[in-house]
Amino acid sequence: FDYAYWATQQVDITNHTAILMVDWQFTTDQHPLYDWKLQICISRGDQTVFTQTYPVFGTRGKERLHVQDSAFWWPRGYGEQPLYEATLSLIDETGKELAELQDRIGIRTLTLKRSEAVTDDEPGEFGFTVNGIDVYARGTNWVPLDALHSRDKAHLPTVLPMLIDLNCNMVRCWGGNVYEDHDFFNYCDENGIMVWQDFAQACNRPPQTDEFAVKMQYEAQAIVSKLRNHPSLALWCGNNENDVALEWTGMTFIPPSADRISREVLPAVVRQYDPHRSYLPSSPYVSDAFFALHKPHKLLPEDHLWGPRGYYKDPFYTQTKARFVSEAGYHGCPSRQTLEQMLDADALYPWMEDGSWHVQWATKAVAALPNDPEFGQQRNSLMTKQVRIFFGEVPADLDDFILASQITQAEAMKFLVEYWRQGKGARTGMLWWNLRDGWPILSDAIVDYYGRKKLAYSYLKKSQQTIVVIVGELTTGGHPVYVVNDTLQPYNGHVVIRTASNDTVLLKTDFMVQPNGKLEIGKLLPSSDAGLWLITWKLAHGQTGRNHYLAGNPPYKLETYKGWLSKLEVRYPL
Repeated sequence: FDYAYWATQQVDITNHTAILMVDWQFTTDQHPLYDWKLQICISRGDQTVFTQTYPVFGTRGKERLHVQDSAFWWPRGYGEQPLYEATLSLIDETGKELAELQDRIGIRTLTLKRSEAVTDDEPGEFGFTVNGIDVYARGTNWVPLDALHSRDKAHLPTVLPMLIDLNCNMVRCWGGNVYEDHDFFNYCDENGIMVWQDFAQACNRPPQTDEFAVKMQYEAQAIVSKLRNHPSLALWCGNNENDVALEWTGMTFIPPSADRISREVLPAVVRQYDPHRSYLPSSPYVSDAFFALHKPHKLLPEDHLWGPRGYYKDPFYTQTKARFVSEAGYHGCPSRQTLEQMLDADALYPWMEDGSWHVQWATKAVAALPNDPEFGQQRNSLMTKQVRIFFGEVPADLDDFILASQITQAEAMKFLVEYWRQGKGARTGMLWWNLRDGWPILSDAIVDYYGRKKLAYSYLKKSQQTIVVIVGELTTGGHPVYVVNDTLQPYNGHVVIRTASNDTVLLKTDFMVQPNGKLEIGKLLPSSDAGLWLITWKLAHGQTGRNHYLAGNPPYKLETYKGWLSKLEVRYPL
């Protein structure tokens, strides 16, 4: 066999039936083939759900299969991830098996629903539907695990389980990445993690020559043919930020649709080799009509929220019309132990020399050139700016600065994830930036290259619980309290919210939240005082959860926050 391409065309989740399609091809020098047979078998363990034999009329064919007693593949939290052995056997006229090809498949439909814009008159849409059910995407961005890519695979056993620990159900393989191998996708298949796969193009306008187009065509054909049978693969995306890069680079006279790679070459490959999977030209995608307005970020249903990177509750974040955010992050300094590993002892502190960042600090912030004032120093200055906004000052002590930076990052990432989740329905997912560094650097990853977790890891683990209680921002009447349920089951529970300072009960109530739903269960009186509110809940079947809300407005006091860490049951450093 040369290949078999499997796809689910229809599912009936009520009656547990599905219609599958298999497209196959083999090579032989034997003719004629009139008495040859093709046997198709789909099984899981000792249960065979489909078996049938078909006549062979040529070396390529396609069959439509009606499968009974189907168990469906679901994203994490929405159900199980049953995987089937799908086997093709080629049998000659004597009954001899000439060839066999086996694939592991999942039975599910997975589509992207999207519109080109969000306006006051038209809310637009961007979201994923699995087996006819709208699912909320909780996840992260995936970058190369090592700058020396021969070592990438060695890191997988320690990094992949973090996706489960953080309760992610989607991971975006970013366009500045290298393509992951089957080991990565097998793990995602088995654990219900949908994969958004960018083609390897990022932040540029690629060459438009015939030579480059042919190279990209060959690359896409190879990678699509290799990965298309994985049930976790949710989306092919043409590139990362190439559409919006035209605006950064001053090429505002070139419409994004002029890029033949993302608009012609890549979609043609997907249509030919994986026609049952969605394709997005770019992330974020900018149509010609809205590119002409030169304000695409105010109109995009899917966006990357970077911007000025000031206070994380600024209108830039809270007033975006985006339905889905596929990048958003905040800087966080790595631990002292990591800094000591990646910087010379005399460079560790002080970090500034004559008003400029020490060359090693700038280099580790991914400066393009030595003493690069734009990119290297800018990233470190953003980190100190964000600490100053949150705490009113930048601590002079290195250990205090590290903690202050990690607290700032943790609260920012927590807020962004929870702000999106409490808007469930109008908002459909957030993929934060990012899980882990691929080299010892200063960045917005929540795990550094050496595997040390920043404080944000612990906070995001709570914010991404499948069933979570969230305190929202102040509105008329107080702070709304929401229960968000990312499962297909209803849940009863009881929640208590207390102040960390004196254990005053702010809310105590029962709730019943519908499947895949969101419920407002009360409002908390506004407070202008800085304070920590502790949230605990218990579901009827015994499962418990914890979260918190940081009340008041910055600047907060670092010494006060240090005392709160014990109330949060967070061990620092992690």
